[in-house]
Amino acid sequence: MSRRLGVLGGSFDPIHVGHLRSAEEVREAQALESVLFVPAAHPPHKQDRPLTDGALRLRMVELAISDNPSFIASAIEIERGGTSYSVDTLGELRRREPDAELHFIVGMDAFREMHTWRDCERIFELATVVVTDRPPATVDHAIDHLPVAARKSFCYVPGTGSYRHESGGALRFQTITGIDVSATSLRAAIRRGRSVRYLLPPSVERFVIDRELYAKGDDRA
Repeated sequence: MSRRLGVLGGSFDPIHVGHLRSAEEVREAQALESVLFVPAAHPPHKQDRPLTDGALRLRMVELAISDNPSFIASAIEIERGGTSYSVDTLGELRRREPDAELHFIVGMDAFREMHTWRDCERIFELATVVVTDRPPATVDHAIDHLPVAARKSFCYVPGTGSYRHESGGALRFQTITGIDVSATSLRAAIRRGRSVRYLLPPSVERFVIDRELYAKGDDRA
């Protein structure tokens, strides 16, 4: 039986409880053996804000997931350097683990922008894509915004709310617990001296305080 591996990318600047709970719910619902947390080196959609050093963001991920044996921190994008494109990362993971079933986890907002991503059609060939959304918003699980070439590769599976891809993968939608927290709001709160207790894992909160991260800086996303 092939290994079912989740892949969750992001800036993780900093990683917070929303990331962790989302990954855990997807892991359970999709019967994943493990979930890789992949901090980006330089996200193509966040070029307007300086990121915290990659080694520090990777360390925060390691601290946050240290008590969950199903979660794994990956330095694949930080070690590669340059702009981090998901298609490149999934391609490299496919080469490293050719027999694994990759499940690429993205939020609904990111999914709606996937038509702007590099070689987005290829992403669906490399991995099953799991799109997470949070209540109470009513979400239309449509694929009309995807490029025509990508849409033609899917077949809707009646009664499931999901799509089958011609490569053998799938596009699935999963509603997860609504936790109203973002890295942007956390950075702003820390800069203003406000408490972020229970929004960050305690080990990450201590790391941020000890290194005086986000005490000054830009609150943009």
